Amino acid sequence: MKSKLLADHKQTGKVFQPPLLTLGTFVETAWLDFGIPEFIWIHLLCEECGTDEGSILFLEFSKITDTFFSSKINNGTASALISSYSMLSEGDKIEIIKDLKKKALLPRLKYILTPFIFLYPYCPLNFILENSIADDVHKGYLSKYKEYLEKITDKTSFESTIVMANVVNFLNHLDRLKIAEGNNLPEFKEVFDYPKTENSKRIASFLRSTISMCFNKEWDYNRDNEWIKYFWNQSLRLEPFKI
Repeated sequence: MKSKLLADHKQTGKVFQPPLLTLGTFVETAWLDFGIPEFIWIHLLCEECGTDEGSILFLEFSKITDTFFSSKINNGTASALISSYSMLSEGDKIEIIKDLKKKALLPRLKYILTPFIFLYPYCPLNFILENSIADDVHKGYLSKYKEYLEKITDKTSFESTIVMANVVNFLNHLDRLKIAEGNNLPEFKEVFDYPKTENSKRIASFLRSTISMCFNKEWDYNRDNEWIKYFWNQSLRLEPFKI
């Protein structure tokens, strides 16, 4: 008989897997290994304050940070990836904080991301807390966070599609992505109808292939990526919390 301690774990043969690692339908290993740990912050912004405001927060934050990455790497995608922020110097982070304050973005970003950073204290985005500590008032966030995580474990879900739409929009906004003319794509805004219409499904398919293309080097799971290893290991450590 399975013990109460393992009651919420999934058994595969003799192996028990914790809930945070068995959520949803993993339609593509790369999305689980790379996409979720790197892009989850975009999803949290959209979940916590709505797609419109969350998308604006992501775009404005990424536009600010992009200038600090341009001298470090050339692929133009770094601002979308959580792990990239580990490359920033302390001076870079101070300047980013200043810019966020000037644009009145910092309080909202702190409010939304502080509970997540409480769960993952070594997240490379933790500098936005300005050395303050996320206290245990956020323990109750875990249950909600688990629901958020479940929504994007399927790469074809609406939520995952919106995350990818934000990343592609960011790359397009900074002129890092060229969409060939004559491809007969529907209006990009139709993605918000996904998966109810054929046009929205076409846009979603375009987004999935574009994301894979833009992050092809990173997408081949880099096992030296400290953030990705930490993200999944910490997800396992979170199991002692009452889920």
